[in-house]
Amino acid sequence: MKIKEAKELERQILKSDRHYVISKEIIRKFDLNTSLFLALLWEAEYKAEMDGTIQSGWFHLGTNEIKERIEMSYYTQMKCINNLQKAGILEWKNEGIPRRRYFRIDWDRFSEIIEKED
Repeated sequence: MKIKEAKELERQILKSDRHYVISKEIIRKFDLNTSLFLALLWEAEYKAEMDGTIQSGWFHLGTNEIKERIEMSYYTQMKCINNLQKAGILEWKNEGIPRRRYFRIDWDRFSEIIEKED
């Protein structure tokens, strides 16, 4: 599946705020928490694109917002971030005063990992 096709499919799925869809292939490549975290990132990226708040691929998603939306502790969030960073899929940074957390997803690297045979 090409990157544009994957993003468009994900966007259509994310039009509903009532559920998250996580493919079995993503869960096989990562753990369940990391896969759920990635689904939340996709949703946040999509919303930032729709709102016009995304800048050079960077979008904001705060620790408390993640906790409220998927009941994921800060410790678990950091484990997920580290997993995605090690895979080369995710970049993150803290910026501004007060500090805000920003993310950027490398869709090309994501596609490589998903398409790679184990």
